[in-house]
Amino acid sequence: MATVIPLLTPSSPPRAAPANSTRWWILLRNHAEQRRRALGPVRMALLALAFFVIVVVLLPPSGPHADDGPTRRDAATTHASGRMHSPAGVVGAALQNLNARISNFPTAGAGDHPAAPTPTTDPVVTPVPPPPVPAVLKSVTKGPHLTRTRFTRTAAPLWSTRSDTPDDPARTRTAAEMPLLVLVAIKDRDSYGRWRSFEDLATMIMGSLPDPGMATLAVLISAADEAASVVYRVEATPALYGFAQIDVYTVHDTAYFAHLDLKVARERRHDDIVQVPRRRRMAVLRNTLMSVAMEMVYEKVLWVDADVVGVPNLLAKKAMESGRDIVVPACFQGNSYYDWNTFVGRRTTPGPNEAIPRLDGTLPLGKTLYVPRHVPGEAWPLSDARFADQEWVELTSVGGTWLMMSAEVVHAGVTFGIYNVVGDTWDGGEGYDAIETESVCFVAARIGKKCWGLPDMRIQHQ
Repeated sequence: MATVIPLLTPSSPPRAAPANSTRWWILLRNHAEQRRRALGPVRMALLALAFFVIVVVLLPPSGPHADDGPTRRDAATTHASGRMHSPAGVVGAALQNLNARISNFPTAGAGDHPAAPTPTTDPVVTPVPPPPVPAVLKSVTKGPHLTRTRFTRTAAPLWSTRSDTPDDPARTRTAAEMPLLVLVAIKDRDSYGRWRSFEDLATMIMGSLPDPGMATLAVLISAADEAASVVYRVEATPALYGFAQIDVYTVHDTAYFAHLDLKVARERRHDDIVQVPRRRRMAVLRNTLMSVAMEMVYEKVLWVDADVVGVPNLLAKKAMESGRDIVVPACFQGNSYYDWNTFVGRRTTPGPNEAIPRLDGTLPLGKTLYVPRHVPGEAWPLSDARFADQEWVELTSVGGTWLMMSAEVVHAGVTFGIYNVVGDTWDGGEGYDAIETESVCFVAARIGKKCWGLPDMRIQHQ
């Protein structure tokens, strides 16, 4: 019987890669081998991390506090309900078990017993009262030309200590026991100096007083727009910058001061030709403000120029507690002495061909302008070196950049001269010296009062 042997048909040889793809095939194979080698450690690390998570998360919590948190029974119940089959169910159960295990970890120093739970109580929140709103009282003062807007922090009396209360002679009064009236005359918004405002002025004055709560700030403002601005600013400041009371006076009768308005630019205000009419106007404004503002009982009256920018903190306290009637410091502008109206000694007198302007601003025929000067070698400013080692210096004249006066002296009639009191005659001619602040010491000396300077206390003028 013949054996049938199947014929083996040779298979066709594999198709060779195109010649142009050989290089691409080798690069792809090498790249795959590099990725396999590079991802080997990463895969091992991921497997180890997965194993750790399975052991830590899915095993039931153990230990003495195992019943405090969720257990595997919770997870099994979840599994039986079918929720464990979803990815969200698996992740939720794992997070529950992880939180339980973390919460059961013993803390350092806790011992074998859990720490007693700290009772939580709602914090007591004390409501913060709103800042007091200053009381506003608008009224026309005794003078028919001024309107006063008053701001006060309390309806009670501003202070309990009055100047007419008998004091113990053995006890020295302190500055905090002396009611103080601070007065400032302001022309317009340029009066404060460059880059300054009413807030700068009020804050500076308040910071230099020993007890602003015993002080009233009274300002007279000539320009209506600046007066309205100051009233708005003070009304928006419940603390009143620390003062017990602030009075803002404005001129509602423009004709009252019209004859005193010089129409002189600020940079020309120190020219010799305008000194007499300018300072006459300043004296009228000072006296007007002082007369209407002193309706209460004060012990001291303090004048501060609106363009003073720096005051020593101890100046007001020292001046008040000294018991002296009239006190001024040394006033500087930078490193230069500024207020030459504060001096000791003698002044010149006009020559035969010199005169001051008439009331209409003209000079008598054939006369030249007389300007008061210090007598060389017989008059010295408060900054002179001869006063450097003295605490108090008795003065011949004072300026008004910072001027403290006893209320007793003011009530006795020592005010600001509206004319040159030195050299005045009955024939209608004007005197030749001592107008405004320079008349203060001249008049005070007639009632036995003296002016004093503090050379070691320096204020700064703009």
